[in-house]
Amino acid sequence: MTIRISISTAQGYLSFNPPTEGTQANVEYRPTQGGWEVVDLPGLEEGIRAIVQEELAKYSQVDGGGGTAPPATEYPYGIPPSEDMGYVYAIQQALLADGKNLSSPCGAYEICRNVAIGLRDKGYGLLYKPSGNNCQERSTDIVCLKDYENGGTRIIDILTDAGGSQGGKPNWIEKPPEENRPMEEWRDPTTSEPGV
Repeated sequence: MTIRISISTAQGYLSFNPPTEGTQANVEYRPTQGGWEVVDLPGLEEGIRAIVQEELAKYSQVDGGGGTAPPATEYPYGIPPSEDMGYVYAIQQALLADGKNLSSPCGAYEICRNVAIGLRDKGYGLLYKPSGNNCQERSTDIVCLKDYENGGTRIIDILTDAGGSQGGKPNWIEKPPEENRPMEEWRDPTTSEPGV
């Protein structure tokens, strides 16, 4: 499987431009993410899977032999949260191992909900989306972060092909502040009440 990433720096997104007639390939900075700012990394999934399995093994042992599992209510599936694609992948794999059917909009929503629950202490939640592709009036491919500094709620796209095979492909693309949504569209991931 191919993993897709983008690289955001203080100067902007790295843009990998192919050669054209009379020019060489080059790398530039762009203020927003587009097609040339996404890089495919074939085979990376296997490496991530090995790392995730190693990390999960640390937390599956109790008192002697590798660590103590955190309380079951602390993080979804006991997976320590991180703001990256590896965490999205770990949650997806834990849901699949638990027998969850993720091949629908509501399956993708479960991935988003569990990621947001794990990161809620940092201000993460779900995006209110009452129409279009949604589940329980929530987005099926986005988590959002309260962004007090820039106003509104920051959008993080964590799934491509949401609701597709296995719920979609893990991703972590943070949108720039100018794409923030209004703060009132942020929703607590621990409640599923529509519109709350």
